[in-house]
Amino acid sequence: MIGAVIILSYTAKTQWNSNTSINLEAAGVNAADIATAGATDGKTWIAFYSQNGSNYDMRAQLLDANGNKLLGNDGIVVGNKKSGSATFVFNACVDNENNFVIAFQYEKSGNYIINAHKIDQAGNQLWGTGGIDLGNGLAPWPAALSNNDIIIAWVNNDIINYQKISPSGAVAWAPVKEISVSSASVTRPQLVANTNNTFGIVYQRVFAVPFYTHLWEQRYDIDGNPIWVNAVQINNSSTAVFHYYSVLSNADTTYIGYSGNPQSNPSRFDAFLERVNADGNLPWGINGTDFSTDSKTYYELSCEIAYQPGGSAVWAVSTLSDIAQGQHGISAQKFDDATGVALLGPKGKNIFPVSANFESDENISLCSDGPVFTFTDASNKLFATKLDANGNFAWTGNKIELGSTTNSKGRFGFTQFVNDQAVAVWAENKEIEDRPYAQNISCDGQTGILLPVTLLDFHGGITGKVALLSWQTRAESNNKGFYTEQSVDDIHFNSLGFTASKAQHGNSNALIDYSFTDAQPASGNNYYRLKQEDFDAHYTYSNTILVKNTTVYSMKMHSVYPDPVYNTLSVYIESIITDKVSFIVCDAAGKVMMQQTENIMPGNNNIQLNVSTLATGNYFIKAISSNTCENARQHFIKQ
Repeated sequence: MIGAVIILSYTAKTQWNSNTSINLEAAGVNAADIATAGATDGKTWIAFYSQNGSNYDMRAQLLDANGNKLLGNDGIVVGNKKSGSATFVFNACVDNENNFVIAFQYEKSGNYIINAHKIDQAGNQLWGTGGIDLGNGLAPWPAALSNNDIIIAWVNNDIINYQKISPSGAVAWAPVKEISVSSASVTRPQLVANTNNTFGIVYQRVFAVPFYTHLWEQRYDIDGNPIWVNAVQINNSSTAVFHYYSVLSNADTTYIGYSGNPQSNPSRFDAFLERVNADGNLPWGINGTDFSTDSKTYYELSCEIAYQPGGSAVWAVSTLSDIAQGQHGISAQKFDDATGVALLGPKGKNIFPVSANFESDENISLCSDGPVFTFTDASNKLFATKLDANGNFAWTGNKIELGSTTNSKGRFGFTQFVNDQAVAVWAENKEIEDRPYAQNISCDGQTGILLPVTLLDFHGGITGKVALLSWQTRAESNNKGFYTEQSVDDIHFNSLGFTASKAQHGNSNALIDYSFTDAQPASGNNYYRLKQEDFDAHYTYSNTILVKNTTVYSMKMHSVYPDPVYNTLSVYIESIITDKVSFIVCDAAGKVMMQQTENIMPGNNNIQLNVSTLATGNYFIKAISSNTCENARQHFIKQ
């Protein structure tokens, strides 16, 4: 019996590029402001202003999970009404059917009008080519309720307006609803969707003209009426009117990550995480939980947060600076969801020290087992870093380049992970103008073509008179299932049967176990492989394993890890005797690249092979001993 860590792949047309100096050009036209939203099916929506003569058109692009541009090379024009001489803040969201909702403003008779569009994945304008006009204002923010109604809030001079739009495009409230305070201006609304078609609006109330604000929230029912008797003040530190802050919801709980000037020391910047319960209570008190108790050494300039539904903690990253703000670094913190206790120590976990390298965080997302955040440095490169549950680096080399050129970058977006993949989007001038670029990354740090199924520990053995095959997947995307194929000569294979994917709709990020029984294995050598097939009929083969239907032999190679590997490859061997085994590594053409002989003992053995001198590429490893025949070859990737 032979086991292996096997990654399945196919050569379907795809646009993702593992060369992060090139990236995927999301549209072949110029881009100014950009808004990014991920769909639950793994696609990525991008909205962006594109200058067209003296006007800025609003455009949209949709990338599938493989990076193919689904709305043409340049995306589609969503709106080309008069934009004015510059772009303005706009926002977008995805509804529960993965349609794209964009809210922006255009100029009409000297006023700015809020305009909303809904686009399906074929590029059809579901609310008409002109969209829906909602009234005067700027800086709209949309959110989708559970019934697929869309709520949009925006700034209208010193008040906030908000409106509901049905899935078909019917406007609900006349006159439009408003948030107003007689003694102060309110601005910068950010919406969160809650249960039972309720929603929250986090907004800023100006207390010192023109820039200084406090954060507030109010909850609303399906008819737009306030649920709480009074809006809730979130902080008494000073926040800034020109900032959006990191806001998310979990059912009826709101979390706000923000940075501001505390009352005790208004000249510095401190970061906080605040929790607002469904009843408007602040269980962590006014201002929330401090990101770090260090109030002297560094400024905390941001607080980007991420939470996974069903999780027990909220993750946060903050850009740190020295007092002069001439050097930057990044720190991480993890907060207990129930108590708000900082779990990475009172000062957080220093990820990149404050230095002239100028690391500055941009966005954060969560894999199932830890956070991934994007950041830039003094070289203008864009990176991603993953942390484990304890806040330690999870990837070899600590960081992965997403944008490897040294051109200035901006307008960053980063989707949440779906089917083991997230997508970073930004604007960059690589040739003659700023254009939108995108780069994918997986939870294990892979960029470029991601593999539809990651298969772990495919192995088999004879039990009684049957051959029992077992395998485990770590991630699946669009997977229909597996055909089990058998051969006696490792050349001619026959299909024995089909095992359907256990993942919902063929997509999963969890570990899933599979098995298959060959009731009539041949006498002697039995070679088995899996033919993995997608719902779109693409297919690929696993590596081959050998199951000997003879007397029990002495050695089993269970797996190789990690895959891909940078320096040290671990080979897991189970033996029933003391033996001497030769491990032979061959390239894809079968040329022997290295050989290492090791003594193994009865039981489980972990053999370490130094493969750091191998060039990047695909390799196979064989294990040969005096007590067994040559094992079927096992595949691994050297990076």
